[in-house]
Amino acid sequence: MMKIGMMLGFEESIKTMTNIATQAEAAGINSLYTVDAGRSATVTAAAVINATSSAQVGTYIVNAYARDPWMTGIEARDLNEISGGRFVLGVGTGNLHFNDLYMGIDSSKPLKKMRDFMEVVRGVVAGRAREPVRYRGDIHRIRWRASWEPLDNYVPVYLSASGPKMVRLAGEVSDGVGIGIMSSVE
Repeated sequence: MMKIGMMLGFEESIKTMTNIATQAEAAGINSLYTVDAGRSATVTAAAVINATSSAQVGTYIVNAYARDPWMTGIEARDLNEISGGRFVLGVGTGNLHFNDLYMGIDSSKPLKKMRDFMEVVRGVVAGRAREPVRYRGDIHRIRWRASWEPLDNYVPVYLSASGPKMVRLAGEVSDGVGIGIMSSVE
């Protein structure tokens, strides 16, 4: 049977989005995704999780340039727990032009940024209670110990990519790849 996912908008109220999510789940939609654009993808995902019971809920995507990787990993653990294991985390660079122009964030080295971000997030997501999680990269580093056990199931972490180098990186540091809307056939 074919599985169908749906990206929720961000220009509607959260109440409207949760109503749409409830109706979509009832209509057979298997997965629902929120986005860091105009709203927080993780806060919106929490509302969608609360409004649904069986659909997988994920972010497509959280903007790695606008977020801290440690807190992103913590949020993914929490969302997975409150969803009963239905959460998937999608991470990406966001719109590099938007990052530079509107947020004033230098996004000139996306491969280094995404490698480090993904390594930290995946370490936090998989961290067991009282076991050290350590990573030291070019941009991010972490020394952390979880104080609680995550759910038995692992939170899948996908990397959004639109070019061949980022797709290769996704193969190295993620559980899957989300092909960006601005991708080419190359």
